[in-house]
Amino acid sequence: MHFRLAYNSNFTKTIKGSGPDGISDKHEGGELKMRGKVKFFNDMKNFGFIEPEEGDEDLFVHRSDLEDANFLQEDDVVEFEVGEGERGPRAEKVKKIE
Repeated sequence: MHFRLAYNSNFTKTIKGSGPDGISDKHEGGELKMRGKVKFFNDMKNFGFIEPEEGDEDLFVHRSDLEDANFLQEDDVVEFEVGEGERGPRAEKVKKIE
């Protein structure tokens, strides 16, 4: 799978991809859904980090970006989109899948 970074009209980073057969990996909103594992989540401070399946940089996640849960636990498997936070890449629209 190949990724390229693109900037939308709001100057935020998005990641687009396409599968080996030419079929898009994007969901209905146009953003690529990625998977990863929760490396750490501090319930008291409302933030943590997700280790993506593809890529080597952990992504920051805030409780406000959780779509179907109020908290995450270490080793939860999640699906998410990648956005740009104040200090770098950030997981957004995070959903537990396992």
